[in-house]
Amino acid sequence: MALRRFQLPRSTMKPFHPNTLCAAMALALSTPLWAQERHLEQVTVIANGEEQVEATGGAVVTREDLERLQPRDTAGIFQRESGVSVSGGAQVAQRVYVLGFEQSMLAVTIDGARQPGTAWHHAGNILVDPSFLKRVEVEAGAAAADAGFAAAVGAVRYETVNALDLLQPGQALGARARLGYGSNGTGFTTNLSAYGKSGAVDWLVMGARQNGSDYHDGSGATVLGTAPKLTSGLAKLGLQQPEGHRYELTLEQNRDDTERTTRMNMDSTGGRANTPYPLKLVRSTATVRYTTTQPGGNYDPELVLWYNQSDMERPNAMAGANNTDFNNWDKAWGLKAQNSFRIDAGKVTVGVDASHTSVDVERYDDGVNAPKGHIREHDSQQGLYGQARLRFGALGLSAGARYDRHAMTLQDGAKASDGGLSGNATLSYLLGEHAEAYVAASRTFLGYQWSQTGYYHARNYATAADYAPATAHNRKLGLNVFGEQWKAGIGYFDTRLLAPTVLSVEASNRGLRTNGPRLRSHGWMLHALYQWQRTTLGLNATLARTSKGVPDTLEPDGGDLMPVGDTATLFVEHQLPAWHTRLGATLRYAGKQSYADAVRAAGYVEQPSYTVVGLSADWNPGGRKDLTLRLGVDNLFDRQYYNRGSYPRHQIRSVVPIPAVGRSVQVGVTWTF
Repeated sequence: MALRRFQLPRSTMKPFHPNTLCAAMALALSTPLWAQERHLEQVTVIANGEEQVEATGGAVVTREDLERLQPRDTAGIFQRESGVSVSGGAQVAQRVYVLGFEQSMLAVTIDGARQPGTAWHHAGNILVDPSFLKRVEVEAGAAAADAGFAAAVGAVRYETVNALDLLQPGQALGARARLGYGSNGTGFTTNLSAYGKSGAVDWLVMGARQNGSDYHDGSGATVLGTAPKLTSGLAKLGLQQPEGHRYELTLEQNRDDTERTTRMNMDSTGGRANTPYPLKLVRSTATVRYTTTQPGGNYDPELVLWYNQSDMERPNAMAGANNTDFNNWDKAWGLKAQNSFRIDAGKVTVGVDASHTSVDVERYDDGVNAPKGHIREHDSQQGLYGQARLRFGALGLSAGARYDRHAMTLQDGAKASDGGLSGNATLSYLLGEHAEAYVAASRTFLGYQWSQTGYYHARNYATAADYAPATAHNRKLGLNVFGEQWKAGIGYFDTRLLAPTVLSVEASNRGLRTNGPRLRSHGWMLHALYQWQRTTLGLNATLARTSKGVPDTLEPDGGDLMPVGDTATLFVEHQLPAWHTRLGATLRYAGKQSYADAVRAAGYVEQPSYTVVGLSADWNPGGRKDLTLRLGVDNLFDRQYYNRGSYPRHQIRSVVPIPAVGRSVQVGVTWTF
């Protein structure tokens, strides 16, 4: 099981509610003291030429984790990762924050295809069906040079399954059916797949559908526009030659087409903002990838060609409502070509990447600030990079650099272009057999950041004469300790984003694209994991302090950085071999988030703390490996809360945070044959 990151809350953190804590811990207490102890694999920062992102505060959600968690949305994928916050509401509204920074500030890929930033701050940024995934990596803070262009505060890498992941040894043809039903709006979930292998060719076809209704929050109120309606398809074709050459074609599409509220990540008090209107969101991705299964000393290549299209279409539902009715089409293509050279000390990777993106925003209605028509922007990027991952006895080193050229043509016709260097280094040292210390730093050239193009529905934006590229600076240091049955660690992080792109509105109601104040997130991370033969107990937490500009304040306006505060996760799993059953429990906690006087005076209301418990049980009848029955309960105590990362309450603007789903019960079956 992947090691989780835990970070110790402040001594002033509100204590866990005893009932919820007992519910999460009860399973662990059932483990016999005489059970044979289970040995954990040692995780060091650099091992065998690979960098372990978990060892420096990142997160890895493995295929085994995904099978255990059975997530239905983006929030479910990261439910055990305190450093990753996901806002509430429907899946199409969920936005991901890493250490407080919005996912647009990271290099995000799906099967190697670069994903766009957030187009609209009332919608999510990545539409993906969790049932298609086999692995998710979060590189938090100082990212490696081969993580991609503009990895300001790290990277998120989603990877989908292929036929070779699902076929059993010796099997040539297989299929899987995963069916589920849940209360409180979950409705029916279906995932059907067929896959096979004939000679050098392997293939997979997978389809999924979520069909539910609007959920109720912990108070029993219906939250409009939250019904699951995701339809997804995945197709893969692979060719693997005896010499080790592997070619893989991937086609994927995720579509959500139903009625949503215009501001679906907040619950405004009445009016049009709380009325559902038609909305269609579609992400289509295609990749062609070449790798080798038999890497040699100087031959370990990877070539990826990709195309990605993200569409958001809101019909002209109400005449004159140009502040919410618009279409946004984002199309991008790119490539990555690299090779890794093996040396005695580890591995050195060199490569190039490039991308081109075009965005088209259609406005329906004429207005004083937003005349009817199309607004278009596009950019291009070319990069050259190298990264070395080496170990010299007790000393580990990961260091790299990249140079990028970035050019944009903006909506007002202005052209911006520049080039810049990025560098990173992580140094680790083993302190005996049971501890390793590390320190990491990076400086990243971000070019001219994409803004939220959905803002163009309201007005045009001129480009400031001194508009400049943005940069990011990361610092991390920490200590990991480990034994045969346990792992733990503590780390400090400090991330600063300088001269980020902002779209401001001047006193004359004129829009201006310019550079904003410095954004900063810093704090502590702590993790712990302990395993017995049949039981795993993990704990992780993140204490993040965020600020904007010189004052140590940050308005939670839903932009690039959110004050996520103190968060923690406790999870436990226990296996009952005699009953062919696996039990699990997860407790998620967020401490009270207080604001500075100036923020409260602006109308923001402090965010209360919350504690939420989820339980699950998986049963293989008669020990059958091909059949699994599942029972799960989310929000066991039916708490009324809203996820950290969501819009908080704002008294002056009458903004009400969108509540999270109340208690829900799910049953499911997975049958492979």
